[in-house]
Amino acid sequence: MFRVVVFAVLFALSVGIEPAHSFINVCGAWDIDLPQGGAASQADNSYTPNIEPTYGSGEDIQPIVAVDITHDNYHTISGRYAGFAKLLRADGVGVKDFSVKFPAHDCADSAEIGLTCAGSHAEYLEALEGVDILVIANATERISEDEAAVLSGWLSGDLACSEGAHCGDRGLFLIADHERDSDFPEKISSLSAEVGLDWPNYSIGLRGQGASAESSDLCPTDAEITNATRNLIFEVGDSVDTSVGQLSADHPIVLGRQSGERIRRVKTFFGSAIVDGPGESILTLSSEDALWWYDEGEAGETKGNATGYSQGMAFRHGLGRVYASGEAAMFTVQTNISGRVWGMQEESIDGEACIGEEECPDNEQYLLNIIHWLDGILEVEDQALIDTDGDGYYDVEDNCSEAANPTQFDGDDDGYGNACDPDFNNDGAVGMDDVGALLRGLNTISPVMDLDQDGVVAWSDLFTTYYALGLPPGPSGLVPD
Repeated sequence: MFRVVVFAVLFALSVGIEPAHSFINVCGAWDIDLPQGGAASQADNSYTPNIEPTYGSGEDIQPIVAVDITHDNYHTISGRYAGFAKLLRADGVGVKDFSVKFPAHDCADSAEIGLTCAGSHAEYLEALEGVDILVIANATERISEDEAAVLSGWLSGDLACSEGAHCGDRGLFLIADHERDSDFPEKISSLSAEVGLDWPNYSIGLRGQGASAESSDLCPTDAEITNATRNLIFEVGDSVDTSVGQLSADHPIVLGRQSGERIRRVKTFFGSAIVDGPGESILTLSSEDALWWYDEGEAGETKGNATGYSQGMAFRHGLGRVYASGEAAMFTVQTNISGRVWGMQEESIDGEACIGEEECPDNEQYLLNIIHWLDGILEVEDQALIDTDGDGYYDVEDNCSEAANPTQFDGDDDGYGNACDPDFNNDGAVGMDDVGALLRGLNTISPVMDLDQDGVVAWSDLFTTYYALGLPPGPSGLVPD
């Protein structure tokens, strides 16, 4: 049987099958980290982000993101999170390792108690004071209760706050993948509990169908687990038939600062899930087939329904912010030996090639939005800071909140800017009479019908009017719904 499993793995890699998407029923052999881990996958060094930086180099507002390496982390900026670091640096973020290990015993007391010590609590706090956002991604060594308490105090603003330091707006990006092999959620359980999360040591997926696997010490015997889908799609919408998971439609992490940053779709690769917590779930498992399980070795697998669980949650903790992610590979850029690039550069949806911005996952922008929210640019409490169309006017003061119009020109003074107001007779909807009026006004000068403000009523204005047929003008932040 072992030879059959090995052959199946090698064959899948050679032909480019996505092991992380559809796990073939060879008694759970696909439940290893392929293509996520091991020799089968590595960071894609050719990855070059193509974005406009948010933060200027050397500016005081440039956040410092430190990625933990003190808990034998599975994801670091010199390894699988190289793409993570590249994207953030392209955005103008300062990225570095967090390398000061929390001391089990303070070196200041080591002489008295006869211990060898490499650091002190003071040095640890000093290192934290230079960090705006701390990332802990898949720790394989346990975070102690003492360290969890210190990190909680740092985040809330109670610790590491010397005179003149910015003790608020600190961020914790806490990431723990599935329980298999490394028990990632269990390793951070003291810290997740400290910030108020109920984060069990489970794996999650989408309930599979098929015959039960052969029974052996190496294989799960439950067909729903053996055949479970590990790749999960989150989209805005209410239907459990069309979406494995739901994106929170109105959270700033999803909305971004303008329309170009809005998140349409996120893809995760296996992982764990949060049962409950003090914040809003951004990625919620909505499918009735959502499944959690835990491998108890020879005793078999414990499983249950995971509908409503979260793979991404955002919340405040004192003066700080937390984003908790039940999946790590979604923030990587990796390639496997068959040449397939995946992670933030995922090229498929449900095994089918995605095409362009309308179909492909937005994981790259999603990571940037998380960092912007942790840094305080995106405020949950202050929706007034949202500029959906990116024209320099916040939605609440923008007379065309979904159509960029930096001049805010309103030819008929009805509260709707020309850019979103082809309702020339002001009857509440764009009709054929509005189209007719514009046809008669072609090549004339009209402050009302010149929608794009180019100086003359032209075909571009006609097309705008035609495509708005049946719709009301706006929306406008100046006119109540």
